[in-house]
This record gives sequence, C-alpha cells and structure tokens, in this order.
Amino acid sequence: MAAQLISRKLFFSILVVLSCAGFCSELRAQTSTTNAPAARYAHTAVWTGTEMIVWGGTDGTTAFNNGGRYNPTSNVWSAISSVGAPSGRAYHTAVWTGTEMIVWGGSGLGDGARYNPSTDTWTAVTTVAAPGGRQQHSAVWTGNRMIIWGGQSGSTPYADGNSYNPVTDSWTVISNALAPGGRSDHSAVWDSTEMLVWGGAVVGAVFNNGAGYNPSTDTWATMGATGAPAGRSNHATVWTGSQMVLWGGIVVPGSTTVNTGGRYNPSTANWQSTALTGAPSARWYHTGVWTGIRMVVWGGSTAGSIVSTDSGGLYDPTGDTWIPSSLSGAPSPRAQHTAVWTGVGGRMIVWGGWNGTASTNTGGVFDPSTNTWGNPSAPTVTGVLPSTGPTSGGTTVTISGTNFTGTSSVTFNGSAATAITVVSATSITCTTPTGVAGSASVIVTTPNGTNTPNSAFTYASGSPGGGGGGGGEDGGCSTNEAAGGLLIALLAIALGRILRRLRRIA
Repeated sequence: MAAQLISRKLFFSILVVLSCAGFCSELRAQTSTTNAPAARYAHTAVWTGTEMIVWGGTDGTTAFNNGGRYNPTSNVWSAISSVGAPSGRAYHTAVWTGTEMIVWGGSGLGDGARYNPSTDTWTAVTTVAAPGGRQQHSAVWTGNRMIIWGGQSGSTPYADGNSYNPVTDSWTVISNALAPGGRSDHSAVWDSTEMLVWGGAVVGAVFNNGAGYNPSTDTWATMGATGAPAGRSNHATVWTGSQMVLWGGIVVPGSTTVNTGGRYNPSTANWQSTALTGAPSARWYHTGVWTGIRMVVWGGSTAGSIVSTDSGGLYDPTGDTWIPSSLSGAPSPRAQHTAVWTGVGGRMIVWGGWNGTASTNTGGVFDPSTNTWGNPSAPTVTGVLPSTGPTSGGTTVTISGTNFTGTSSVTFNGSAATAITVVSATSITCTTPTGVAGSASVIVTTPNGTNTPNSAFTYASGSPGGGGGGGGEDGGCSTNEAAGGLLIALLAIALGRILRRLRRIA
C-alpha cells in the first residue's frame, strides 16, 4: 500500500510539473512591484504612448515628489529623476503634451514643472501670472496649452483659471464671465474645441451644473441642464468624441454615493441618463477611461467611508448597456488610484491607491476586448529546433517560447524569416533566411513587443540543407534545449514505470 501511495503521489507531481511548464509563464495579471514607486494614493499618471508615468501622491504621512515609469510590454519600472522636480504634493494635476508631462498645483501649492522622459529632466513652470495655490482642481490639454480651473485651498473654493503655454512658458488668465461657481472635485474634459466643466462640491453641497470654455474666444457658455444627473463630486468622466459621459460619485458629502450617470451632447446641449441595469455598485474616488467604444469604470469606495472595491464595469453609450468587469486576476480593492488607457486596441493600466487601511504600490492591466486582467507580455524564445542550418537558409524550424499570439515578424540576425505560421502561443514554424556563419539571434515581434536577444540558432557553412531535421542533428541543441530534453526524457521514463506498477497493482 505504501508503494502504491508513493507511486500515485509521484504520478500527480509529474502531472503538476508538466502542466506548470506549459502554463505558469502565462500568468502575469499584476504589474511588477520591482523598482516600483513607494505605495501612495492621490497621485497622477499619464500615458506617453509607450509608458505610464506616475508622480507625486501621499501615503497618508508623506507627500512624495518622486515617481516612476512603467513599461507594460516588459513589465518593468524605471525610476525618474527628482532633480528639479516640484516639491512633494497630492491632489495635483498632470497632463501629457506629446513630449512632456506637466505637473501643477496640489496640496494648496501654486507651482509646477515639466518632465521630459526622453532626457529624464525637469523644467520649472513659471509662476508669473499663474493661478493661486490650490488642490482638487482640474486640468485639460488642448493640443497646445494646459488649462487649469477651479479647486480649493483649505475650505475656500475657486471659480477662476489660467491657461499655460509650455512653448513660451507663460500663463494667461482666462475669463470668469458665465463661468461656473467655485468648486472642487469636479470633472473637466476637452471636446476638441471647449473645456467642459461639470459637477463638483463646496463644503456641505454638490453641483449638477457646468459650462464650456472656449480658449479661442476666451468665453464661457452655460451647459444645458434639462435631464442632467443629480449633483455630485468625485465622479468619473470621459469624452467619447461626441459625448461627455459621467458616472458615479458622491451626492451627499461624506455619506451617500450613487451608481447613476449621464451623457451630455454639447452640440445639442441635451442630457441622457446612463442605464442602471448591470451598472456597478455605487462609488466615488473610482477611475474611468475611454477605450474608443466603451467607458471602463473600476475600483473606488462604495460608501462615504473608504470601503474600497475591486469591481467595475464596461459601459457602451451607443447601446446604453453595462457589462461587469471580470474579477478574476483583478488588482486588490482600492480607491484614489490612477488609470490610464494605452491607445487604440490597448489596455487600461491601474496603479496605486488606498485600500481603506493602507496605500499600495501594486496594479493591474485590463483588456476590455476580452474582459480579462493580465499583463500584456512580450514574447520569449526558449529554443529553436533544429538549432543549426546552412548559411544559404531554407531550413524549416520550430521556435518554442511564450506569448507568440499576434506575431507580425520573425528575424534571424535582423533578416526576415519566411513561411511564418503561429501554431500556438508557444510555438512558431518558419523558414530561415540566408545568413553568415555563426550564432544568430532569433527575434519574434508581437503587438506587445519583442523577446530579448539570444543565440538560439547557428548558421554553419556546409551543414545540410533546410527542410527539417538535419541541421538539428549536426548542430546539437542549446543548453536550455538539452536540459529540457533530459527533463522530459526522465519524466517519461518515470511515468512509464509508474503506469506499469499501477497496472500490476490493479
């Protein structure tokens, strides 16, 4: 009986090893914490086109003046310089200009700076004619300038704003005529011609009104009010290209949150409500991003107190429908975090926040097209069989590795392979191009990046021609391949012995 139990335990252990060898490398739903900035909330994040830049925030004790750059393709964080950075702060704003991140305000401060990731340098923003110090204000990027509006300092709300031109490093005061009343924790979006400001709060009250500001004419126009949602603050708002969609928020300061929302069309000045069926639970301090077809809402606090959630939803404004976001692999519950959208066909990256007890420096990557959480991993190449072939090319090889889905090219020392077939996420077949004698780096390119350089294939003068297995026999296999082959052989022998023993016992 003891021998039977040992055999069965070994049998299932082998199955676990074999299964994990094939699938464990795919399970990377969370953002890396290696070299990530310290845990924080009330920070900012922008998307540069290739990286997410996180800066500032607080852990409840310390206001940070540092941050980090996260590359979702490699799942790697890089520190950013603090030389010349603004002083530590929270509840500030940040916009991306196309080349720089502009940080301004926060913690009642009236200064800021521009960060250039290409040079890892900061440049101070002039304070001449700048707005007064404030926090919980709004900022939008128009394409050539940043517009700051509203916010508060202490308990004093502001109803003014300024526009900043980074090319000339200069501020211009904007008109207050017909501007909304002073408020903070409102929302603001850029609709290509106007900044639309809506909602927000002052001590003891919330607003359900707003206005549009046109910087070309320096004028405000009151937004339509018919059908507008109930007043609120700390809601999420996106611009779809034709409508402003807002959702959630807190309607009674300190106590009551909602799961309602509205869609505003500035061309008609009309409001429409968002569906309640399938909508996420009521919350505030959540995030919302626009994917091009849906608004993705995630996280936040589900009550007036900080009771955080890891749930969310995908809202389709065309059909006025909700789909719950997946909970599988989602980051831990949090509020006052950040979320960025990586572009057309991209993903939402969530990072940082407060879980009700402490701040965090973890995050996750969400793919709305599949409603799944998972880091968009770059491919890896673990072996090529056969591993050698003639310099004349023409060898049919099988490349093993991970994350091959969507492969657009395969190169050998920079020369393109032909007849590429993606057999699965872990296997590719192709035909080698011509090359020079010596090792060749095999590079697989997918929408999520490329694998690291290697010496997985060897061009050998006078080695047998392509078409299959001859090259592998002449050239042998790499150390990784040999180790893998030995492991598989040993497992196969052990498995055979166990099966024979189990049959005898049976």
